[in-house]
Amino acid sequence: MKRALIATAGLVWACMGPAAEAVAQAGERGARERLQQERSAIDARFEGRERSCGDLPVAKACLDAARRDRRTALVPLRREDAALDAEQRRRRAAEREAARLAKSAIAPRPPPVRKPTPHPQPRSAEQRAVRESRSREAYEERLRAAEARREAAEVRQAERGRSTSARPLPVPPAALSH
Repeated sequence: MKRALIATAGLVWACMGPAAEAVAQAGERGARERLQQERSAIDARFEGRERSCGDLPVAKACLDAARRDRRTALVPLRREDAALDAEQRRRRAAEREAARLAKSAIAPRPPPVRKPTPHPQPRSAEQRAVRESRSREAYEERLRAAEARREAAEVRQAERGRSTSARPLPVPPAALSH
């Protein structure tokens, strides 16, 4: 029920989307233009104060005050710009969600098919005995193969004439001269 309601809302949004989006974009565009104009006016005032500070004997203090006033004047503009950005992100996310729901409402995916897991059949005592004997034979065969590999390695070592321990280090020439 909830999914059907969301799908219906998504279809309504998809139908009304272009008109509503145009109105929202026009309002946003106007707000962004107004912010840009205010930002330009603040920058122009700052540049004027910056030029007038160059004539004063205490130019650094004047420039610091001008910069501080500019930052203070830009704070509300930044907040409003961030709010516009957040609204734009929210609107785009809603559009994506509506498109996704409209797509799923048009062509719903079939639920995944689950194969029933076979339940192990109870084994008779004879079947268990056969299985255990096969398992035991396989284990013993692996033990015999491992023993054969170990013996083959020992034979190779003996044929090479090497012992399993490392040869001693050579005696340094200085020790031979004494």
